[in-house]
Amino acid sequence: MSQWLNNWQNAIGKLKPKPNSPEESLPPPKTPTALLYPTVRTTAALPLPLSPHQIAVDVDEANLFYQSLDGKIVSCCLIFGDIQWQSADLGYPLRVTDQILWAVQGDAIAAYSTTDGQLLMRSHPVELAGEVTHSICDLSAQTLRIDSYSYHPWLGGTPGPSSESAATHQISLITGETLELYQMSGSVSSPELMDRHDRYDGHLKPEERVYPSISDETLQAILAHNESLQMLIGNCSSAQLQTVSIIVHREITANGTLKSTLSVFDPEPPYGKCWDVLIKEVDLGPPHPGYC
Repeated sequence: MSQWLNNWQNAIGKLKPKPNSPEESLPPPKTPTALLYPTVRTTAALPLPLSPHQIAVDVDEANLFYQSLDGKIVSCCLIFGDIQWQSADLGYPLRVTDQILWAVQGDAIAAYSTTDGQLLMRSHPVELAGEVTHSICDLSAQTLRIDSYSYHPWLGGTPGPSSESAATHQISLITGETLELYQMSGSVSSPELMDRHDRYDGHLKPEERVYPSISDETLQAILAHNESLQMLIGNCSSAQLQTVSIIVHREITANGTLKSTLSVFDPEPPYGKCWDVLIKEVDLGPPHPGYC
């Protein structure tokens, strides 16, 4: 009889739901939409003249941030190219203030710790017009303004008007909160829209100017010392930093693939290559019959 009672109690016990462990009962952590520890920013890294690629460098020029082939944000050692961390989500970098990397993630603005890649903040959805084309950091107002722009060609069967759109958002460097300043779109011939887009750089203060591009003489010397690089000046963008020279080289391969390579060189003769990485690869499809 006792044996039967024990078996019955064991069977009833198996039917009872087990209490969740402390780890299972806790909801996943939520990403804050504003920085948890508001802090006044005192320094800001300048943007790099490597358009159309979004590449950033920290204030001390110790780390470089770029978008990898699979769309993740990568932090690497500027001198040696060793990867320090990589974001879990897709996105591309904008610029650095103090120890924070500001980035675009889909329809949101994100903030990462430059040291360990911790996601510190992801804003509420914002309506960017397209890729961010400019960013202006104002430390006196503790804001980061980002301008986005997109061109929409007419794809109909008959000729028609193309259109373009632009937007500007302002981010608080203290809280991370994002404010939309304006959003507009129109035909490609809209003078107001084109004027806003073409004159963005004219509003930059001297201390907000980009790193200079590498001079033609230095670029030719770099190419002369690196014969394996089959590049032309017109096919690359460059930035001259204090510690290194950076070149993004674009080339179309024989099979119709557009490749962009980020290369880092010593700034002084003999201009040795420090490291390089393929950052973009696009299949352009078969060439046009009239192309030669």
